[in-house]
This record gives sequence, C-alpha cells and structure tokens, in this order.
Amino acid sequence: MAMAFEKPAFPLGVAAALALAIGFSASNAAAQRASTMIVLDGSNSMNARLPNDKAFKFVTVREALRRALANTRGATELGLTTFGARRPSDCTDVDVAVPPSADTAGVVGALERFQPRGFSPVVLALRTAAKALPAGVDKASIVLVLDDLASCRGEDPCKVAGQLKQQNPALAIHVVGLALKPVDQQVLACVAKQTGGQLFNAADGPGVGPAIEQALKLASIERPVPAPVAAVAPGARAGAVPQPGAVRRGPAVAALIDESRPGLHLSARLTDDGPPIGVPVRWRVWREGDVAGPASLLEADGPVLSRQLPDGRYVVEAHVGLVTVRRPFEIGSQGPTPVRVTLNAAIASIAVPLANGSGPARDAVVTVGLARGRDGEPLWIARTAAADLVVPAGDYRFSAVDGLARVERTVTLAVGATTPVEIVLGAGRLVIEEVGASGASGGGPPQLLIEADDPDSTGGRREIFRAVTARLDTALPVGTYLVTLRRGSVEHRERVPVRPGETVSRSVTMAFARVRLASRGSTAQTDFPISYRIERLDGAAPIIQRWSEPEVVLDLTPGRYRFEARLGAQNAVVAREADVRAGFETKIDLDSGAGSVRLKLKGGGTGLGLGAVYWQIFDDRGSAVWRTGQAEPVLALVAGRYRVRAEVRDKLFERTLDVRAGDSGIVEIGE
Repeated sequence: MAMAFEKPAFPLGVAAALALAIGFSASNAAAQRASTMIVLDGSNSMNARLPNDKAFKFVTVREALRRALANTRGATELGLTTFGARRPSDCTDVDVAVPPSADTAGVVGALERFQPRGFSPVVLALRTAAKALPAGVDKASIVLVLDDLASCRGEDPCKVAGQLKQQNPALAIHVVGLALKPVDQQVLACVAKQTGGQLFNAADGPGVGPAIEQALKLASIERPVPAPVAAVAPGARAGAVPQPGAVRRGPAVAALIDESRPGLHLSARLTDDGPPIGVPVRWRVWREGDVAGPASLLEADGPVLSRQLPDGRYVVEAHVGLVTVRRPFEIGSQGPTPVRVTLNAAIASIAVPLANGSGPARDAVVTVGLARGRDGEPLWIARTAAADLVVPAGDYRFSAVDGLARVERTVTLAVGATTPVEIVLGAGRLVIEEVGASGASGGGPPQLLIEADDPDSTGGRREIFRAVTARLDTALPVGTYLVTLRRGSVEHRERVPVRPGETVSRSVTMAFARVRLASRGSTAQTDFPISYRIERLDGAAPIIQRWSEPEVVLDLTPGRYRFEARLGAQNAVVAREADVRAGFETKIDLDSGAGSVRLKLKGGGTGLGLGAVYWQIFDDRGSAVWRTGQAEPVLALVAGRYRVRAEVRDKLFERTLDVRAGDSGIVEIGE
C-alpha cells in the first residue's frame, strides 16, 4: 500500500542541511575503526604479589581489566592473547584466546579461566598478536601486560617492535608493567617508543588499575555522536532547545500532518498522568502482525513524533536510556491519533563537575549500574559531564572518572521523578610539560611519575601514574603530589598542590650535568669487573648502581654526590664526593690502589675440586675479607698486609701476604 506524506514543517533547504550534517557526522564516526589486542603475561611469576596488594598479580590484573573493559565498550574491537598460561617450561606457549571483536564478553570469559603456569615468550606473543589484528583498521593497538622479561630471551623486543611498526604503520604498542626491574623497564620503554605507544609501570597493586585504564583509553577511538534535533510537535514553541538525551542515534524526523487525514502524534511520559518528557526517544512503528524484524514503517529520534500514516492497527516501540516499551494502537480515519506511551520510569539528571561550584569535568566517563547488581557489570557508559538518563525505578550506582580522579555514589530513583545526580569529583587539573634542557642531553626517553602521600605505603608515598611522556594533562583528586620528570639518571622533582576546580601548570626545563667516571690507576683493574655506586647527598634521589667498563659517561641532575668504585667482590673500594654542575663535565678518577692475587696449594693441590680446600683471608685488623671453596681463587685486594689460611682435609696452613698496588702474582701455601 502506498503511503502519502505531507511536506516537512521546516523549509526544504533547512531539512537538507540537517540531513547532510547528520549524515556526514554519522559516516565520519562509522569510518573510524579501532582494534586492540591485549597480550597478558601467564608466566609463573604472575602468581606472586605486588607491594601494597593482598591478591596475586594475575588476579589484580584480571579485575582491573574487567573494570577497564567497560569503559572501552563500543570504542574499539578487543581481543586477548596469552603467553605461558597453558604449559610449563615452554617458550612456544602463545595462544590467541579471543580474536578481536566488538563484544567484550569473550575476553571477560577468557580472563575467568586464565591461570599463570609457564615461561615468558614475550617476543613471540607480540608477533602473534600483531598478526591476529585485522588489516585496514584506522587504529591498531597492542596492550602488553607483564611483570618481567625473565625467560625466553632471544630476539631484541625493541628491534621486533620496530619491524612490526614497519609492517603495520597503524600499530601502537602500549606496555603496562608490574613493578618492572630497571633493565626491563628500559627495554620495554623502547618497545613503546618504537611504535608511538606509552609505557606505564605500576609500582604496586593500587597502581595497576589506572595504568590499564590509561593504556586502553589510548587504544580507543572516541566516536563522535550526532546531536539530536527535536521534533516540532503541534503547538510547541519554535526554537526550543530539548534537554540533553542519553540515547542519540539516527536522524531526527519532524513533520506537520494534515489534521483531516489519518496519522499519529507520539509522545512519551514517565507516568500515566505525567507531562511529556523532553528527552529524545528512539521511535519505531510497524504494522501489527508483522513478525519479520518486525519490519519498521518508520524509525525516528525525538521527544515527540507526528507522522502521516494510513488507518489500521500498529505497534509502537519507544526506547530511551535503559527503558524500552511497546504498545499497540489503532489509527482511525478521522484525523491523527494521539498515542501516549507510558514508560513507568525515572530520569537521572547527571552532572559531573570537577569540584563544588566549578565547571564540568572535561573528560568525564560516567558508568551506571545496579546498586545491588553483579560487581563490574555496567548498564550504561558515556563520555559526558551532563546527561538526562531514563531508567526503571530502583537503586543505582553512579561512577565518574576523569583522568586519575574517580568518585562513586548510590542513588535511589523513584517512578515519575527527575532526580539530580551530581557526582562531584573533588579534583583539580595538573598540566606538566618539559619545555627544554640545559647542559648535555640525551638521557633517554622522558618518564613522568606521580606519587601521592600514603603513610601505609613503602616510603610514605604511593605511585598513581607512570608513563613515557614529556607532557601530561589530567584531573587529580585534591591533594599534594610528588611529580618527577626523568630522563635516564636526570630528574626534576617537585611537590605540587592540586586544589578544587583549579588548573595547576608547570613548565619544566631539565638540567643535565655530565660526569665521566674512570678507574685506570693499576693494571690489576683490567682483570676484574668494576661496580660504580652513586649516591645523591643533597636530595632524596635514589642510589644509582652500574656495572660497566673502566670508564663510564653519564648525565646526572646537578648537585652533590658520593661516587664509589668497587673492583671485584672484595675490599678494593674507593670513594669520592664531588659537586656536579649543569652544562659542565666533571671527571672523577677512582683508583682503588689494588693488586691481583692467585692462591694455590703447594704440591698435591692440582686437580682439587670445589670445596676440597677452604680459603680465608684476614686483614691486618683480623677481619675476614674473603672466604671461598674454589681450588685456586683469583681476587683483587687493596694494598696492605693480610693473613691467608687454607684448610685441606685435616690440615691447616697459614702465611702472611703483602699486597702492593698494581701487583699481580701467585701466592702458594702449604707444606
């Protein structure tokens, strides 16, 4: 049956412009496609615990992923690759547990079955995950979650990351480390940098959730949502602006109809006797009895809807927020039929200010779930600081997240009521950026660390954010934070107060002081490894320790330091204190004045195995400086007089030994 429609209420040019604008926005959003593969460490070390955490590492990660997945729903396809979770002691144990999909249920289910038990084939896992990502997406990401690179070492992960980036220019690898060792952190920072990703290193259990949320946020695409255009109901005030809606899909449709011909006027209300709501509704209308689909005669968005339709029996479906209602109706031949759809619902008028009396939180993500529902199962998620959400009456849990600020509250919503739900984050914003450097530079990629005061944590501070970046703009709960920007061994540390609703900005110029450490005083020093230990004397910087060649060049933060060099593993130690200044090179020569000694038994000692002879060396004060069960040990000793003792079976031998700087010789002892 053919259907006649009257001309739209607005001019044709306006209608065309609206359709074009809405169509362009929708097509633009549809063109954007993101795909993310989570790569999860299933090595046996994931059965240990992080500092300040009672749960095993894999449990903490699993729960953090479950919470974070809710915030990425619809913004990216998600998949899961695991390594070390199926077989022990196997460097080929990599499994694409869930291919990338828009439905996160598969990932959540796989996480429930996940149990660490094996080794760490990280490079193979990266190659496998990259191959499993679909081709042709706008944004391809790998989120690698691991606690070390302990086993299955072979190919250089940084080099492999560069190869994967060449094969897929859309790929970025983001790394979430779990209390990484410095050497692993350096390698994984390179992996992220090679692909344009970021490294997040969670120092303890509470830091895991924010790190995973940040990584998945970087892997997502924000999809633009076309703003709805309200239908114009008969008698409505021209130019009226509708309230913000929670459901915003498809073009808005409005038309005036001939009052003398069959048609319908649709409106929705919370209760039977309540006024029409101003929140946009998703309308669908089809003929009663249609079962294929059902095949809709029309679909439209708007608070009200007026359309010309032939007489007959129909079904209307109204979907808004978390409520969907269907009801039959009949259009007669005597003009338009008013159809009032009762939702039996409530409206939560959500607002997320940064602080009391401040403006809206700029990057707020709001999640709504049942107050007594299963933990972590959201009903509605949106990136917004203001929305009117229609829901069935009941108790709900509302949470809002912006940057590192998060607040949750429970609200009871009654049928027919519009309830203000203000979720005050109690936060301010921190903007910190590296703007330049003084002195020598090149100390590695920038790392930004934020620590909050916490008397229950180790050292009185708790790490809440870490990333490889030179700039950060984020919301933070009100408080005072220690912010550290670091490049290699050079760092800028500053305590920053964050106040309600305010933005704190810091521009940092990194100062580099070059230091050249050398230990070249004697020929004995070429036979033993050298350990350099550097300690800041005028600040709270940590101790720096390096094993290296006789000469090391490094950049430090200007200040006063204690430099120590140890030759071998005995008492050949020398230390100096010195001031280092930005823009200058300071040379520190650390000569331990040691000699080299090989100990052996006279006659009959050849062929002795480990433990057959027990050596002890005492200095001139009687203190033991060396003990070993090696047959013929070689050691470095600082110049001086020593007493050497050898125990062989039931015999005891002793002799006095004089060591001079630079000497290298053999000392025999026995009968």
